[in-house]
Order: sequence, then C-alpha cells, then structure tokens
Amino acid sequence: MPSSVRKDGSRPKILHVEDNPENRMLVRAILEAEGYTIIDAEDGLTGIEAAIREEPALILLDVNLPAVDGYEVVSIIKSFPAFATTPIIAVTAYAMEGDRQRTLVAGCDGYIQKPIDVDAFPRQVEEFLHGKREHVEEREEGIYLRELNQRLVYRLVNQVEELKRLNQHFVRRATQLADLHRAVQDIPGRIQNRLARVLRDGEMWLDDGGSSRLVAVEARVMASVDSSREGELLEPELKKRLAVHRIDLPPLRHRREDLPGLVRLLVAEICDAQQMPAKTVSSQAISLLCALPWRGNFTELRGLLQTFVASPGRMIRVADVLTHVRLDGGDVSLSTSGTLKQARERFERDYVAAVLRQHHGRMAQAARVLGMQRPNLYRKVRQLAVTRKGSTPVSVEEDSLEIQ
Repeated sequence: MPSSVRKDGSRPKILHVEDNPENRMLVRAILEAEGYTIIDAEDGLTGIEAAIREEPALILLDVNLPAVDGYEVVSIIKSFPAFATTPIIAVTAYAMEGDRQRTLVAGCDGYIQKPIDVDAFPRQVEEFLHGKREHVEEREEGIYLRELNQRLVYRLVNQVEELKRLNQHFVRRATQLADLHRAVQDIPGRIQNRLARVLRDGEMWLDDGGSSRLVAVEARVMASVDSSREGELLEPELKKRLAVHRIDLPPLRHRREDLPGLVRLLVAEICDAQQMPAKTVSSQAISLLCALPWRGNFTELRGLLQTFVASPGRMIRVADVLTHVRLDGGDVSLSTSGTLKQARERFERDYVAAVLRQHHGRMAQAARVLGMQRPNLYRKVRQLAVTRKGSTPVSVEEDSLEIQ
C-alpha cells in the first residue's frame, strides 16, 4: 500500500494553486503516481474557493500569481480556523535571497524551489504531510514582517488608483445613459412607434431606390429608462417594448473580477446613505469576499456590507467577514464568550451541522464530505451534541438527521 493511502483506504487531497498549466500537469503527474488526489486552481481566488470547498490535507502554492498573489492567498486561508493546521507549502521559481523567509513570514509552512526535483518532490510532500514545518529565525522575522507590510501598502495604493479609474468610468457611463434618456424623449411619437414595431417584429421595410424590401433587424435594448419619472415623453407602445427587454448579467460568482470595485462602491454608498464616516475595505477582506459563493447574488452582498458598515471601526477587515460568514457562505453570529477550546467546539459543531443540513441529514453523504467514516461521524455528532428535533441524541442505526 502506498504511504499516501490512509488506513481507511482514502487518499489525501492536495490542492495545487498554480497559474502555469505545464507546471500543474507536471505536479499532477508526479503526485498522482504516488497515490494522491490532486485538485488544481489556476489563480488565487479560485484557490481560496477550492480550499474552502475541498478541505485538502496540504496546499501547494505558487507565490507569483496574477491579481491576488500567494502572500494574500496564504493569509486569507490561514485566517479560517479550519485551516490553522493545514500545511501550505510555497512552490515558487523565485531564487532571490530572502524568498524563503518572506513566504514563511507570510504564513507558509514550508518552501520548495522551482524547478522541482522530480525524484525528491514526493518525499518532500510526504514530510510536510507528516508534520514537518519550517520556521524563520527570530532575529530575521521582524525584518521580513516590515517588508511584507510595505508590500501590502503598495498593493493597497495601486487598488485605490484602480478604484479611481473605475469611478471615472462609471461617471462617464452615467453621463452617456443620461444623454440617451434625453435623446429618446426627444424622438417624435411617430418615430417611436416605428421603433417599437422593429423591436417587436425583428424586421423592417427598407426603401432602396424606389423599391421596398423587408430586411431582418437584430435589435437589442442596451439600457432602459425610468418610466415613473414625471414628464416622460415615451409613447406607450415604445415604453412597452422597452419594458419587456432586460439585460441578463451572470451571477456574482461567475464575474468575480467585478466584486472589488462593486464592494468599495457599495460601502461608500451605504456610508453616505446612513450619514456615517466613510469606511475602507482591506484588500484581504475583499479577496475573501470574492471567494464566497454568493448564492443570494447582489441582494446578499449588499445586506452583508450593510452589516459590516454598522460594525465599529473605520476599516472592514478579514475578521469582520469571518464574524458574519460561514465557510458555506451563510450568515453566522459569532459569540466571543468562553475559552478558545469552547470556541473551537462551537465552530466544529456549527460546521458539522451545516454539512448535515446541506445533505438533508444523510449521514453517509455528510461523512464523505467531511472526510471521515460514518461511525466516526455518529460519534462526533454525539460528542458535539448535534441532536434531532427535540433533544434526543442521534443513534447509530439512524440513516438521517434533522438539524435544529
């Protein structure tokens, strides 16, 4: 039996976050031959999402990633209690002096330099899975911490500049839409009715040198106007045609690149509406928000940001997000009473309950997601006092569980 195979027959899952497809293929080929299950992620945000979803036994992380780099990825993943002991190993092509110390100070548990040694790589991975950890000498730690903080400040400055650019773009678009609104209102009623027929039928008569012919027209409404405004000059037929067309946007989870600008604009809008001092959002908090599933789409995002704005402090940080969000994206109220051990037990109970609720109490499916055998899950349910409706503890013979 390969050393990577556990006693219960399962194989450890390893998450590999790497933007180079050739490097991903090489690592997959080496480690799958040793019996590991490999999960690939091509950028930082995808890596954070995959870590939350898959709960790997070990994470291999390229530092030089586009957009959200490896330093931010490791700090966000390590902020989850569930990943506090999960080894994250930097696998990077950096060869400058101090690269190893920088990754370890950022939160990585080890460092493997590229190009990897094909023969030694499986042994290095196995050592980290069995508890090996690398550390920075105490006298060097302060130096590299200051350097890391400066790096984060520079990234924040760049993001502020990007926000300014986005704001200018939105101002221009708002002006264009206002001009369009005025232009449509100025169209004579006779022309508006013809335009309505084109939108309805998808075709129009074209006068071509004295002869008329019917041509197909692909017309798509790109913007609409507010029909409730006073002084509206749209003809009823055109207003009807505009009303039945809409712009369909992908859900937030499919356009994560829009989230950073959207989060900052919504926070500014909420602060202004509530006449509160402006709040900023840390880059790490934004990266974490980008990784959430957003099943409630825009409404869920706005509601969550309103909760953050109501919290004390001038900046919304990762801790604020973790206070109100579960790993599965649901709202949670975090209690700050009790010891650290009691807090861990509460977290573990809530997480087990969330997985069971997600699978409608089916113990077999929940056990697979949690990476444990079914009898062990029954014991864990009893230990954490996750009960059926009422107060009767779950028995080993039951096939399902109802969560209060």
